[in-house]
Amino acid sequence: MSMEIEAKIIANAKQEKVQIENGKLKIRVTEQPIKGKANKAIEKLLEKEFGCKAQVIAGATKNKKIIHLRCTEQELLNKTGDIYGKNVH
Repeated sequence: MSMEIEAKIIANAKQEKVQIENGKLKIRVTEQPIKGKANKAIEKLLEKEFGCKAQVIAGATKNKKIIHLRCTEQELLNKTGDIYGKNVH
């Protein structure tokens, strides 16, 4: 199973972090948004945090992206617990 999620991205951050704020996914990566480096860092971070394959499928040059995850919504919720207002990482 798979799902798509929308995320706000902050590239060139001081530390990598995945957060849920007001029910929305916010991802911080240390890579700069140059030549797809930040997108690759996003995919790698999400794969590490959620344990499923991740791919940026829309918004490659924008700070709002659509990310395809190869897991179900329930699997994602099981990994993140009560996601509202809490850090995933």
